[in-house]
Amino acid sequence: MSYFYFENKKIYYKEKGYRRPLLLLHGNGVSSTMFYSLAKKYEKDYNVVLIDFLGHGKSERLQAFPTDLWYYETLQVLAFINEKNLIK
Repeated sequence: MSYFYFENKKIYYKEKGYRRPLLLLHGNGVSSTMFYSLAKKYEKDYNVVLIDFLGHGKSERLQAFPTDLWYYETLQVLAFINEKNLIK
C-alpha cells in the first residue's frame, strides 16, 4: 500500500496506469473504493490516482473533522501534487 504524509498523518493513495495524472476525489463519508470500476476505464490513457482523505478509507483517522473540511481536503490534494511533483 502507498502512503504520503500530510501534517504527520498517513494518507493512502493508489495509482494505476501511465501518462498524465487523473485524480479521482471521493466525497464525504465514502472512500476511493467508489472509483475502482471507473478507474479501470481510464488507466489505459491516464495515471489514475485514488486518494483516501484523512478520516476515510485506509487513511489515518481524525479525532474530529474540521469545520472547513473541503479546504482541509484541498490542502491534502495539494500536498500530494507537490510530493509527486505532478506540476512541472
